[in-house]
Amino acid sequence: NRFEDWHGSSGLHRIATDAFPQITSLLVGGNRLPDFPLKELVATADSINNGTPIASLRSLLGRLTTLEISDNKRMDNHVTTLGAIRAFGSTIQTLRVSYDTLFADKRQFPTEAIARNLTIASLPALVTLNRAAVRPKERVDAELHYVQRCMSEFPELRQQTFESTDAITITGLDEATVATLAAKVSEAYPRYFDLRQQFKHVILSQTQGSSSAADGGNGFMVDVTIRADAFADQNKKLPAAITVQKVKALAAALFSGLDMLQMEVSFWTGGGSGGDNSVAVPIVLENDM
Repeated sequence: NRFEDWHGSSGLHRIATDAFPQITSLLVGGNRLPDFPLKELVATADSINNGTPIASLRSLLGRLTTLEISDNKRMDNHVTTLGAIRAFGSTIQTLRVSYDTLFADKRQFPTEAIARNLTIASLPALVTLNRAAVRPKERVDAELHYVQRCMSEFPELRQQTFESTDAITITGLDEATVATLAAKVSEAYPRYFDLRQQFKHVILSQTQGSSSAADGGNGFMVDVTIRADAFADQNKKLPAAITVQKVKALAAALFSGLDMLQMEVSFWTGGGSGGDNSVAVPIVLENDM
């Protein structure tokens, strides 16, 4: 319980880089570490600072596959810490965190489920979070929730258009206003614009009378094409949180003669090649999802 900083007097960066230059797992839970110094990491990322503490920390993050930072009571900014891991720890696949410190504002992040959603959506390489596997369907749900949450906080984003992939365009806003808004959005939700582009064919609309994404609800609809062999496709707008069993019941009603007990449900997102993290290969869904 001695570590109180990442690259200062505690010497954590030297232990991790000089004493163990091939380290891939760092377990530093239960210390007094603060958030990662994201601004310092970003400010020096393009400069040559070999041998400096911040360069050693960047090098360490770039080698890790497993990181445990749970119960570090000085952490209180998820945007800073998750942003640093996303930007400089792209090889980290296994993460253990304490949501009550990472998401310190309980009014904004009232449940563990919301914190897990936002952590998964923030870190695209994550495979295991707090000893639980991140399943493909869970990732898609988390990323949709992340997008909807951002749109709830910045409602102007609902008017975003996608004619151009080179510039952000929002109906009714001039270029300068869009630039200011984009900077605020990128600071609060660094993956928003990438994910919104990925899910641009999915219509996100709040259901009347449902809880909002900001309140922790999944009260929004997605456009879904339901497909079965030997039947014509059916396009429906369904709740994002619909269960597999309810999808089966809907399919049985749409496609006469199908037996729910014999059904196997798979899903994929927008017909991409998978290069944009879309699910291009159908994934079989379990009945308890």
